[in-house]
Amino acid sequence: MKPSTIPFLIFLVGLLGLAGAMPAAASDDGFRPLPRDSVEQQTYQRSRSLALQLVRDAQPTLGFGHRRLADHVISELVGVRFLASSTAGSRRLCRDRRYSLFVRTARPDVIHVCDEVRPHARSADADAIARLAQAFVHEAVHLTGDLDECAAMDFELAVMRRTIGIRTQGSQISYGARCGRMGAR
Repeated sequence: MKPSTIPFLIFLVGLLGLAGAMPAAASDDGFRPLPRDSVEQQTYQRSRSLALQLVRDAQPTLGFGHRRLADHVISELVGVRFLASSTAGSRRLCRDRRYSLFVRTARPDVIHVCDEVRPHARSADADAIARLAQAFVHEAVHLTGDLDECAAMDFELAVMRRTIGIRTQGSQISYGARCGRMGAR
């Protein structure tokens, strides 16, 4: 493993410890849309496109429950927007709750991006895009209304194993022992 990937793996552990169940009362204060032409926004869009393709490619090989979930995940990924942390308050929220990416049930069309992720998105390399795509598959399960981390991990790993392979061990590190399953369906 390259030394430069270690911080990214650490970020993904935090990422997949995410906030699918963040209280709905929280607002988007301190999170803003990025300029459409920014490298960072383009990386999120490319990662979303890859996540969509991975779920579509994996869908026919998934078990019945995951095939149905894939329909919902695809629907969520198509319309998701990305808001990036931009104030001291949003940075504090991310730091205090150890978030990298998160969703809020009150905003089922948004993935909130914390500062920890942003440098990786600015690099725009293929590895970062693939890792973000894997994380977006996980987050999209939460956007469907399923806040169960084990269900999100299970689906994410099933999709990745059936397509380009697992690009980060973040879910397994964060939830593997608790969930006791690794995308087998």
